[in-house]
Amino acid sequence: MSDFSKEIKVASDLALKAGQSILQIYAQDFSITYKNPNDPVTDADHKANTIIVKGFQEHFPDDIVVAEESPLPESPTLSGRVWYVDPLDGTKEFIGKNGEFSIMIGLA
Repeated sequence: MSDFSKEIKVASDLALKAGQSILQIYAQDFSITYKNPNDPVTDADHKANTIIVKGFQEHFPDDIVVAEESPLPESPTLSGRVWYVDPLDGTKEFIGKNGEFSIMIGLA
């Protein structure tokens, strides 16, 4: 069985860093755009996406990162591993300021 302590630590640290960024944006006015008519995206989505994707690319350069606010990767992973990221799950709730949003990260 593999020891995923490094992966868990990096993912946790990136989620905390992205979460701090999201909460800073949440506390002020922010812009909203739409990927399609029923799919809003905010500054917080983009900022958290950048933090998480760059972090995984730095720590695990052989892994692929599939993130909601990034284009799909074109090349196969060298390690056989893929990180799946929704940098702000619950964007509509974030916009509505009801506090029901999260960051989702998975490794396959």
